[in-house]
Amino acid sequence: MPLIENTLVEWNNVTPDYFRAFCIPFLRGRNFGAQDFKDALDTRRKFEAMRQSGKRVAPEDFRLEAVINQTMARTFWPKENPMGKIFKIGGSFPVTVIGMVGDTKQWGIRQPVIPQAYFPLAAKAADPVTIVVKGAGDPRNLLAAVRGQVHSLDSTLALSRVRTMEEIISESMGDTRYEALLLGFFALLALTLTAVGIYGVTSYAVTQRTHEIGIRMALGAERCKVLRLMISQGARLALCGVVLGFFGAFMMTRLMTSSLFGVSPRDPLTFALTAASLMIVAVLACYLPARRATKLDLTVALRYE
Repeated sequence: MPLIENTLVEWNNVTPDYFRAFCIPFLRGRNFGAQDFKDALDTRRKFEAMRQSGKRVAPEDFRLEAVINQTMARTFWPKENPMGKIFKIGGSFPVTVIGMVGDTKQWGIRQPVIPQAYFPLAAKAADPVTIVVKGAGDPRNLLAAVRGQVHSLDSTLALSRVRTMEEIISESMGDTRYEALLLGFFALLALTLTAVGIYGVTSYAVTQRTHEIGIRMALGAERCKVLRLMISQGARLALCGVVLGFFGAFMMTRLMTSSLFGVSPRDPLTFALTAASLMIVAVLACYLPARRATKLDLTVALRYE
């Protein structure tokens, strides 16, 4: 029987519909049933009675059942079937694993998943209790019905901190959203400065070749061929820079891993869009001054310095 100590385990006391309400899939074993809640309630009453009578409470005389998450199974029973395993946390009662569910994040999307154990709600008094209601349409339309149901069970109970799941997720992502906006702003600023720099350098280089363009036009070169030549030469240089920058960015992406969620730090779409944007800027930087040069009077183009 493993003794789980010095390890953070998240405890949750739930009803059977908790997993269905949160769409948490069952991977192995079974969910809690009516008998499980009855046994848990009897165990709690027996424990409280022994404490009040002053009798010695032996943890081995009690047994609880729990559903665990995948991370807990992987942490304590790697490459084993956790069903039927018995564990104790500290000096508490032995706990038998009856089911395993998928992982969930209780403390924010950026926090790692920790081992979790779910117990029948009757196994331990919980105050306050969190009620999860799942329905169709606007969730706030259910508020009146929920208040009425709670009042019918116990008129002294009151609902507080009523929030939708969207609000909970939004609050948990407040810091992440601010960091994303800040990083997005600086990324856009960096992309803008890069585009301006590429345009300025490339445009200046093409403008310096106005005299060359005039000579080519005077010797009979067609305007479209001159434009194609200028664009292809500038695009090749820009492509070399983009490729070098691509590999440099690819090597540095590991520094961004902690600030990303739902997207790979080496997301091919992001790299492709960035490279395409810079190439478009480079092509425009070559095309616009070359187009102006091809429209100049030949005598002006030949005298251009």
